[in-house]
Amino acid sequence: MMMFGDMTGITLERWLDEAMCLSMVCTDLIDGSEGMDPTVGIRGVGMAAATIWRTTGGKPSWGALDVEELRRATRQAGMDEGWQDLVLVVVCTFYGFLEQNGLADWRQTRPVLEALIDHVEPATERIMARVGDGNRGEAASMLN
Repeated sequence: MMMFGDMTGITLERWLDEAMCLSMVCTDLIDGSEGMDPTVGIRGVGMAAATIWRTTGGKPSWGALDVEELRRATRQAGMDEGWQDLVLVVVCTFYGFLEQNGLADWRQTRPVLEALIDHVEPATERIMARVGDGNRGEAASMLN
């Protein structure tokens, strides 16, 4: 797995493959009894990785994620608000995983994590409101 550092010459395919692999490891380690479908993590982290690639001109770094660009990408992908919220929660969890496991330089990722947290708190409230409003099937389908 790739860590922070010089990524000169990395291809888009390799960058996205690394993101997918890291996402799967993150899901395996964090999942526990939650039962979250790993494709949710792969989709969210994949969107973050693609956003990084696009906004850095092919010079990716986990510290370069523009959270507003990620939010814009989820809207442009036609995701409803529930999926947009879930992507933010998944990507925030992923960034915590990167930091805790030394897979990214926390000095670079901390500002991204803080920006994600600003959006995750209201996103989590909206997700919980959907569950509380009797939309358990919708919320469960997002997680499974």
